[in-house]
Amino acid sequence: MYRVGVVMAVLLPWSAINGYDVKDLQLSVKEFLHSIEKADRQAHIGVELISLDQKTVIYQKNAYHLFTPASVTKLFTGALALKTLGPDYQFETTLMMDGSKKGSTLNGSLYLKGSGDPSLTVVDLEKLIASVARAGIKTIKGSVHIDVSTFDDALFAAGYFLDDLEESWNSPVSALMVNRKPVIAEANRYASWLCHKRIACNTQELITSLLKKEGIALNGTVSIAEVPVKAKVVARHVSEPLAMLLKQMEKSSDNLYADAFFKKIASVRFGVPGTWQKGSQALKSFLYEDLGISPSAIIIEDGSGRSRYNAIAPHHVVSLLRWIAHQPYFNTFLESLPLSAVDGTLKERMLEIPMMVRAKTGTLPGVSALAGYVTDGEKNIMAFCAFTNGFIPPLSMPGTLATKCSKQEGVNFKVDFEDEFCKLLVLANNG
Repeated sequence: MYRVGVVMAVLLPWSAINGYDVKDLQLSVKEFLHSIEKADRQAHIGVELISLDQKTVIYQKNAYHLFTPASVTKLFTGALALKTLGPDYQFETTLMMDGSKKGSTLNGSLYLKGSGDPSLTVVDLEKLIASVARAGIKTIKGSVHIDVSTFDDALFAAGYFLDDLEESWNSPVSALMVNRKPVIAEANRYASWLCHKRIACNTQELITSLLKKEGIALNGTVSIAEVPVKAKVVARHVSEPLAMLLKQMEKSSDNLYADAFFKKIASVRFGVPGTWQKGSQALKSFLYEDLGISPSAIIIEDGSGRSRYNAIAPHHVVSLLRWIAHQPYFNTFLESLPLSAVDGTLKERMLEIPMMVRAKTGTLPGVSALAGYVTDGEKNIMAFCAFTNGFIPPLSMPGTLATKCSKQEGVNFKVDFEDEFCKLLVLANNG
């Protein structure tokens, strides 16, 4: 059984619902896309639309051409995270110590080891430090060491723009992140710049202040170092299950979460440290083994879609949407996607067709994408992908879109195209 919102249920054959013929829909889509292309001959559009139950291709346009997918990449990241880690997976942040405790003094050091949790907060870290005080420790003779070895120190993937590095949505990724800021080694090539811009976490200041708050004196320093083999666990913090974190990633299009998943998958699949290259290899292996997509047919550099090097075809996306619809964790994947006129990045979109589209948005300058599932309200479900590359808004559009352009300066072409396309699919059977 498939579910999208509350309106998708058991599927019925596509060809004879409400007397609507698939050929009519194909013609309607063709005419609509033709009008879009007439309005802007520079924009490159790619579309694939299938009937999910029949596995029948309804419409294709440039379906095998490669496009910059932007955040639609997160569909691949989410699917691979569910396959590799599982819906119940939880990130662990562990506090350990070595040496021995004598009275209220620890004759050794503390170690804080991250596993890539993008949701870790100062409050969570404060609770871990509080566990040291509860253990009766008031003085640490050694130091506090931060272990970030689960990931490598390449904070950004290939293909990121320098212009974007200070943007709030462009968070760098580390094995230990606190309040969405990475804890990094001083030797990292970005360290000075990131700390100056307050993009990275001031580890020494934070840890020292938290220890002081708990009345713990630190004789040593705070530095980056790996946990020794004989260290003992003091306390652990675990994140929410991946199924919950996935909603944050997909609905809010959270780049930090996506890239943390990407590197975590890399470390699980090919061993620590997790790297961008290993993440790409893991994703390509998955697509080849499960979907039959050749590794040479796509380019994936990150999990979020921020990289301008990424190149995916609409057919690849729809193949993924078809494949995951038959997996045991499909409902988890589906429920993570934004729902039209209800939540996430689709909350203010497609108000005329509420709860009939679950899809992932994607946006970069000159790039737009929307991919997911749409229902006509009559128990038929379609999987679709619509990519647009190379457009320069505002544009004069035909029909409904032209009216919007005349009333609203700087109309959002990409949103209008995608929303009108989905409305066409939804309303086709309903006259």
